Amino acid sequence: MRRRLLLSDIEGIRDRLYKKRYVTHDDHWIWLGAENLQGYGLMTVEGKQLLVTRLSLYISGIEFDIFNNNIWALHKNSCHKRLCFNPAHLYSGNRGNNMSDYSIYKQTELFPCGHPKDPKYTVVTMSNGYIRYRCRECYALYMKSWHEKNKS
Repeated sequence: MRRRLLLSDIEGIRDRLYKKRYVTHDDHWIWLGAENLQGYGLMTVEGKQLLVTRLSLYISGIEFDIFNNNIWALHKNSCHKRLCFNPAHLYSGNRGNNMSDYSIYKQTELFPCGHPKDPKYTVVTMSNGYIRYRCRECYALYMKSWHEKNKS
């Protein structure tokens, strides 16, 4: 029978996490254990089911409050595999960080003008109640010509 893991037993948690992982060629640590309905890995610690991404950040030495549900373990934009729990692919953030990352991730790689869809080249505008992501360079040219055209 397996012994009950305690949150203070960092080595025990680490051992159990490492026994149930598959490391891919591009360094994703894929969880091979239980999953929740959304496809994220679960592990039981102190009788509570916790996300393995949260446990991974907790044991990695990154300051992370495992029981604060307002702080999330998020995947970096280079990794969007729900079962990956490599701490190098994770960071702590909140719901706003998650939504921002997701909206950038879901965009295609280039704007219609051919400029890259990268956060530093993207401006977010509101148009008719909708959020729009525009090429910063082209939007600046558009606004400049609009102001010149609409001078009184």
